Amino acid sequence: MAEEFRHTERDFRRRVAISVVPVGALYVSVAVVTVGTRAYAAGSVAPIAEIISRLLGKYGAVGTALLAFFIIFGAPNA
Repeated sequence: MAEEFRHTERDFRRRVAISVVPVGALYVSVAVVTVGTRAYAAGSVAPIAEIISRLLGKYGAVGTALLAFFIIFGAPNA
């Protein structure tokens, strides 16, 4: 991948930093929402799925299950 950059030392570090910031912000925001809604206190084993199913109903639960399926089985094949 390093050969794709003109200035490898500068550009690679910059792109890694640029990608870490939004991913970190997304992680923190999901953690804050999960703790803030107290979905874990209801005894749910999947608090994120619980939040989405509350917001979107049956379709949200089905969509979350399908998304989880593709993430679980898609990641090893990437």
